[in-house]
Amino acid sequence: MNLNDLKNIFDLFAKTVAPNVGVGTTAPSHSLQVVGTLRVGASLEDTAANANSSTAYAIPDMSTNVRRITLTDNTTITLPDVTSVPSNSTYNLAVRVMQDATGSRTLAWDGNGKTVRWETGSAPSPSPN
Repeated sequence: MNLNDLKNIFDLFAKTVAPNVGVGTTAPSHSLQVVGTLRVGASLEDTAANANSSTAYAIPDMSTNVRRITLTDNTTITLPDVTSVPSNSTYNLAVRVMQDATGSRTLAWDGNGKTVRWETGSAPSPSPN
């Protein structure tokens, strides 16, 4: 078997395999669907570029779960619209908020009409510096 034969086998395999992968299911409805317990020792998530807040900042979408925002004024951060998340699912979002050199900026959160469950039980507030 030569390299060309392997390429042909791979091309045939790629054309016959469904685009979704399932673990514990034979009919996955997502790119990766796991039915059962998933154990992950470590993971890597994409982070959106750092953003400056101004007086209002809306997290534009759910394309990445990690956001970094520098407060450049007293700010309200609006969380993304999560209407596409099924009712039996949860969308997790990590937001790292930093003060600019001025510091002492205030922060308010807008849940975009949805209930927000904070890890600590209440919305975080930034330290002055």
